[in-house]
Amino acid sequence: MNFKQKFNIVNDVQYEEQIIMNDSASKAPAVGRAFAILDLLSNSAAPLGISDIVRQLGLAKSTTHGLIHTLLTEGAIRQEGGGYRLDARALAWARGFSLQNDKVASFLRLTASEPELDGETAMLSVLDGDHVLYLATRPGNKPLAVNFKAGGRIPLHCTASGKAMLACTPDSGLASRLESLALTPMTPRSLSSKTALLDNLRHARAQGYAEDDEEAAQGLLCIGAAVLDADGQPQAGVAVSVVKATVDAPRRQALQQAIMRLASKLSAQ
Repeated sequence: MNFKQKFNIVNDVQYEEQIIMNDSASKAPAVGRAFAILDLLSNSAAPLGISDIVRQLGLAKSTTHGLIHTLLTEGAIRQEGGGYRLDARALAWARGFSLQNDKVASFLRLTASEPELDGETAMLSVLDGDHVLYLATRPGNKPLAVNFKAGGRIPLHCTASGKAMLACTPDSGLASRLESLALTPMTPRSLSSKTALLDNLRHARAQGYAEDDEEAAQGLLCIGAAVLDADGQPQAGVAVSVVKATVDAPRRQALQQAIMRLASKLSAQ
């Protein structure tokens, strides 16, 4: 079982069948719809109203009202400005995930053991469709540090860790992934063609790390490397994020070496 399979939610058919046998069949779809609402709210920068949720998820209005009431009662969401946002209970789930996830614990411990990464923002991520999903972050404490949040998602072609994972993907799997990849730009420096992305990935594969050079945010440099499983397949990615103007050539090289060491240590776990 690889890292993503082990630590992401897996829809196991036999388990779902057992739930239906032990409970009323009507409850299983309700759980799925509740999670769809939570996912929608987690990816929205602004509160969403009932009509927004109904329209985007295609749910019945009466069903949505009932689910929203339950989620409010359980403290999973809160009402704000005529709409709904995630509430504090989601933080408890995130904290529980971090405490129970051996890879996250190893990432935090090993990052702290790399002196070149001291004070810098470091991230652990996995591929999630066309995005990277940040499983954990170690916030930087420098005056100009830019921090990412666990649970955040960014288009993978704009990120160092995403490109590092793609670069370590076998050619057969890489071709199919690139074919369906939407190259939505985040900055003027984002890679906007598959030819440019493929050239970038070939370079990353050769050097053992990838860079996001102001591709996700202007002024920001990220350096990432892939965490590999026992078969040499990418199972996660690690990256360090710095303000580009604060990094000279020797410091950039030191960060490249540190992030590759971190990825290698995590791969051996």
